[in-house]
Amino acid sequence: TFSATGNKINLMNDSGVIQASNFYIDTTNDRIGIGIDSPQKLLHLRGADTGIYLTPTENTIEDGDQLGNVYFGGYDTDDGWKVGAQIRGEASASWGSHANDAPTELQFWTSPDGDDAIAQRMVINRTGYVGIGTSSPASMLEIHDTSGAGLGVIRIDGESVSTSRDSETALIMSPGGSGYDAKIYANGTNGEYGKDPYMRFALHNEALAGVVDVMTLESGGNVGIG
Repeated sequence: TFSATGNKINLMNDSGVIQASNFYIDTTNDRIGIGIDSPQKLLHLRGADTGIYLTPTENTIEDGDQLGNVYFGGYDTDDGWKVGAQIRGEASASWGSHANDAPTELQFWTSPDGDDAIAQRMVINRTGYVGIGTSSPASMLEIHDTSGAGLGVIRIDGESVSTSRDSETALIMSPGGSGYDAKIYANGTNGEYGKDPYMRFALHNEALAGVVDVMTLESGGNVGIG
């Protein structure tokens, strides 16, 4: 049972003795606070170790067991409640007997336009690999187009810049640290999209103590090396 003091909900044991509680209800704004008496959103948590802990009922976790889900949805007057997006934690192998053996992956699901069938779009697996369009990435980042439309690409856009200098978007490769060993970048003259664009390939040069262009490909098809 419970009683209220102001907006604080006091929980009671079976004998009616009030127990310590940090549970609050803001009836004016229809909000609930745990650890805070003035919740700022529908649910507001405040504490030294704030978090939401989702766990299944099983006492033994096996491969494929769902550990928890966060659903994003809404109510449609024609079809009722629908889920448009979902984040799921799932065991990717049976959990072992010691404390740190808990192989898990995080899945991201969305529903496309014109179809309420939600499907997995991205995963971060137990080794930290990211898969987009694939549930089993074999490298740090793997992108797979399942639509057949040839969309398995990475697009890099540079923000518009002053026409006093060239725009640049780049793909940088580094073994770690503050520098990098290789760079592939594209330019558009005077910051204008599609105006005399060219692509350059640059590598680190030990003698020059820096990264220098080694090859240039111009929009007309000309290639310059060195």
